[in-house]
Amino acid sequence: CPNTRNYTSVQPQPTQSAQRAEWLMKHRRHVQGRTRSIASGNAKKSNANGTSNLISKEVRQFLKLFTREVCMTFMDEGFAACAMRRERARAEQPQEVQARGVPLPADVLDSLYSQVVTQLLFQILGWTEKEASRVLQTVVRQIKRCFPPSPNLSPQM
Repeated sequence: CPNTRNYTSVQPQPTQSAQRAEWLMKHRRHVQGRTRSIASGNAKKSNANGTSNLISKEVRQFLKLFTREVCMTFMDEGFAACAMRRERARAEQPQEVQARGVPLPADVLDSLYSQVVTQLLFQILGWTEKEASRVLQTVVRQIKRCFPPSPNLSPQM
């Protein structure tokens, strides 16, 4: 967020969770824009005893859709958290650096993003540091691709 301090009037600031929820609503990706449900109308008791191809196919379809939704939700959370951390790092820069519009170096951003993603993997999925290290760079790379190019940002990639 740009530094918009106004010392003549103090406005209440929304809480961080409210800001995050608002940000997610604006930026959340919707693959198809509709909710799918598992079709249970054709499943019969006889299918459970004998041929369960229909149930098996439905379960596989559910797992596929569920996995996609969980992945997208995690990436949305990761993107929101990284964007907030990037803005906080910008705000913590010295005033003269902010005035000149000097972008944050890519290695600093990468380090911040890695910290955020590691924390999310631990909090949301309960992963250990070793487990997180296997996917960390890939997730950070994906998150960096989502950021729009901006003259105030350092090059992404």
